[in-house]
Amino acid sequence: MKAVLISIKPEWCLKIANGEKTVEIRKSFPSEKNIGGLPFKCYIYCTKSAGKFSIPNAEGKPVESAGKIIGEFTCDSFGSYSGLVVRDKEERYIEESCVPIDRIDEYRNGGEAYLWHISNLRIYHKPVELNDFWGIKPCKKPYECCVCEKFDIEKMDCNEKLSIARPPQSWCYVDIGD
Repeated sequence: MKAVLISIKPEWCLKIANGEKTVEIRKSFPSEKNIGGLPFKCYIYCTKSAGKFSIPNAEGKPVESAGKIIGEFTCDSFGSYSGLVVRDKEERYIEESCVPIDRIDEYRNGGEAYLWHISNLRIYHKPVELNDFWGIKPCKKPYECCVCEKFDIEKMDCNEKLSIARPPQSWCYVDIGD
């Protein structure tokens, strides 16, 4: 089963952890084929900052968080924003993102912005090291490697597990077992 590991800057992690930010904005959204549709699990990687950075854990105690996975949430719905028509849900999601509309417009650079809704947030008691997670390496030639021992005939895929050596720029798929 696959989930998503999402890289988020420390200041936004803090807003997510304290419940102020309930929508994350990205230029892309996972494919239904890879995550099985909504809802899906997301792990939060707190990016490294210039210095040390702490986020209160589940007990409210500050814990060094930069460069670690601090928690998880369920993305149970999403919206999209392209700068044209803004529906009620998208307007609410933009507000819940804590990001001013002009910064969203600058970020999306004429493209689309996807508004990932955060629900069932769980901040870990102790942040997890990045190398304790597994990424997914998609098969480069799915129809040529049917003899590979990792090939799954039902899924027509042979995704290979790889230890995550560096955080994703935005997000990546991770393997969470069956």
